Amino acid sequence: MLDLFGETATHPTAMPKSLINVSHGFSEFWKAWPPGPRKVAKQQCIDKWARFECCNYASHIISHVEWLKMQDDWLRGFVCAPLVYLNQQRWVDWTQPIVHKKPTALDKIKADDKLAVKPSAEIRERIKQIKGRS
Repeated sequence: MLDLFGETATHPTAMPKSLINVSHGFSEFWKAWPPGPRKVAKQQCIDKWARFECCNYASHIISHVEWLKMQDDWLRGFVCAPLVYLNQQRWVDWTQPIVHKKPTALDKIKADDKLAVKPSAEIRERIKQIKGRS
């Protein structure tokens, strides 16, 4: 089978590295980045995205940006420029925090109910008697 350059391909799906879409995920990254005066230099950001091969880490990077949007600095309005973020590769050492779900009141009731001791037959009979008097 001939590839795009007229040479025999070793695998039918093999593609030269130069043809891999190095901008994959960039549009999602750009959409995720909050608007503001620092959101500039889009072409330079695309170039950095390709240079650092961010396409391989796109979902991790976008998750990091979404996480940053919930942090105090970003909520108060300090959002660095996306070019700075990419230059400093701020996503590299970040691991997605484990979110511990706080139990709801219903979850607590269900858990307590599982721990509760069922009343004896004698007590259930007494409850029926009391309910019958009302």
